[in-house]
Amino acid sequence: GNNFHVWGPSKNVNSELRWEKGHNQNIGLDFSLFKHKVTGSFNYFHRKQSDLLGSYSVSVPPNLFSTIYANVGTLRNTGFELDITVNAVRTKDFTYSFTLVGATNNNKFVSFSNDIYKGQKYYSTCSMANPNNPGYLQRIEEGERIGNYFTYRYAGVDKKGDWLIYDKKGNVIPVAQGTEEDKSVTGNGLPKFTGSMTHNFTYKNFDLSVALRGAAGFDIFNVHDFYFGLQSMTTNQLTTAYSKNAHITTGKNVITDYFIEPGDYLKIDNVTLGYTMNLNKKYIEKIRLFGTANNLYTFTKFTGVDPSTYEVNGLTPGTFGGGYNSYPSAFQFI
Repeated sequence: GNNFHVWGPSKNVNSELRWEKGHNQNIGLDFSLFKHKVTGSFNYFHRKQSDLLGSYSVSVPPNLFSTIYANVGTLRNTGFELDITVNAVRTKDFTYSFTLVGATNNNKFVSFSNDIYKGQKYYSTCSMANPNNPGYLQRIEEGERIGNYFTYRYAGVDKKGDWLIYDKKGNVIPVAQGTEEDKSVTGNGLPKFTGSMTHNFTYKNFDLSVALRGAAGFDIFNVHDFYFGLQSMTTNQLTTAYSKNAHITTGKNVITDYFIEPGDYLKIDNVTLGYTMNLNKKYIEKIRLFGTANNLYTFTKFTGVDPSTYEVNGLTPGTFGGGYNSYPSAFQFI
C-alpha cells in the first residue's frame, strides 16, 4: 500500500482564545515626617488575574479531542507594600540612614470554572522526578493558597526502618497501605512576607553599606534530602543519610511532610566598605577604593541548600519545579 502524509488538527481549535486579564487596584499613602528624616510610602494592593489559560475537558463529539485550551481561571492576590527611608543620624563626620522595603501577600485561586467550562475543584501539580515514581508534591485547589503541599504525614519508622504514616483517621499505618485519601495539606511554599533592608554609614572619608533580604511565613520541601539523604537510594548520598536520617534505613523517597521544613531566612546579601581619597589634582579630583562581599551568611533553620535559591514564583513555590537541579549560591568577594 501507499503511505500518504496528510495535514490535520492535533487539538481542538478555540477561536475565543485571548490574553489573560489583570485588574489592579492600589490605595496608597506617601509620607514625609520630621523635616524629611522619615520618608516613604504605604500601599494596599488588590490584584485579580482572570481568563487564565488552562486545559478543560469537553465532549467528543462534537469536539475532535477530549480537551480544549481555554481562558477560564481566576486568581487573586492582596496585601500591603511598605517602602520607608530613615535618615537617622547626620553630623559633620558621621551619617547613618536605612531603607526598608517589604510586602505581604495573601493569595487565593478563586475558580477553575466559568459559564462555559467547568474545571475540577483541584489539580495535582509539581510532579516529582524519578527514581521510584514519587508522584505529585502539591495541589492547587479552589479557594486555597497556591503552593499547598499535599502529602502523607510522617509518623516515624517501623522496626525495618521503613516509613510509618498517619491515615485519614489519625491511625499509624505502614506507608505501603497509604492511599490518596490519607494525604492532606501539610504546608505551603509561598512566602507571606518578603523584604529587604539596606544600611548606609559614612564616617569622614569611609563609607559602609550593608544589605539584607529575607522571606517569612512559608515552607520548603528539602528536595536534596528527599533524593540523596536516604540510605535506600542508590544514587550519590549526602552525609544526612547517616546522621539525621540514619533511622530511615529501608524507606525510599516517599512524599511525606518529613522533608517539609520552615523556609524563613534572613540573608546578609551584600557588604561594601569604601574609602575616598580627595586628591584635587588637575585631572583627578578623587579616587575611591572599595571592597564588596556578596552572600556572606544566611540565618535560617532550613537544613538544605540556600533557601533563597528555591523558586517562590509561579505555580509551585517552595520547590525546584519537581526536579532537584539547582545552581548553588556562592560567596563572592570583589
